[in-house]
Amino acid sequence: MRNQFLKYDLFKLIVLLVLIILLITLLISPVNAPAVSNEQNDAVVEAVDGATGGDSAAPSLPESPTTNIDLSFDGKTGRLVDDAGTARYRLDESGEIWVPVISDSLIADLPDDYSLLPDDSGDWIITGSGGSVLYRFDSGDLVWMKAEGEAADSEDTEAKAEPAPCDGANPVRISDIGAKVRVVNALIPLRLSPDATSSNYVLSLPEGSVLEIISGPVCTPYLDGANQWWGVRTEEGVEGFAAEGSAVSDIYYLEEIQ
Repeated sequence: MRNQFLKYDLFKLIVLLVLIILLITLLISPVNAPAVSNEQNDAVVEAVDGATGGDSAAPSLPESPTTNIDLSFDGKTGRLVDDAGTARYRLDESGEIWVPVISDSLIADLPDDYSLLPDDSGDWIITGSGGSVLYRFDSGDLVWMKAEGEAADSEDTEAKAEPAPCDGANPVRISDIGAKVRVVNALIPLRLSPDATSSNYVLSLPEGSVLEIISGPVCTPYLDGANQWWGVRTEEGVEGFAAEGSAVSDIYYLEEIQ
């Protein structure tokens, strides 16, 4: 009889231990979070995309220009804007250079053939027919200043001024602004500024491309010599700078069309 009671007590003890183990397991197990529906997940993704302009990674931008006015990047337009939301700078086609924005009101006063280019000192200018300077950009106050009586060529003189000496460069053979030239001997780059060492690539000019000279020449040292750069416009209206010849050999890249 005593053995039966012992067996019964042992059974209850085992049952109690099992219940205790189950209770401990329930207490330490993580509570399952409610499943997120596809609609909820899509809403989260759209919210994140809206905050980042649709890209999961922040855009890689060049350093902002130094100005007297606080600027911020507008992810929707891809431009630098002031506190009032007015666009002040845009990226060039390469995405590596900030270019000042010309307002619609100013564009309305410009000739159809105007050009936006950096000058020899790197300041931005707006030129008109024949390369005459119409406006200069004040990078401090972010305003376009009218250039009174300033010209980028020598049309007002009876004789064409000779280009300044450029040590190490091939002699200039292009006659003047307004000339038509053809790319010869090689495929060459069209650049945003007269410099072969910076990331200012615009596009490639294949052999046979016809260009119009709109400014220059600009002498820039390169390697053991120098390049004479001309401001040019393609037949499609794309503007930039192209070297007339090699800096390390007597090869010419541009030839005037007579």
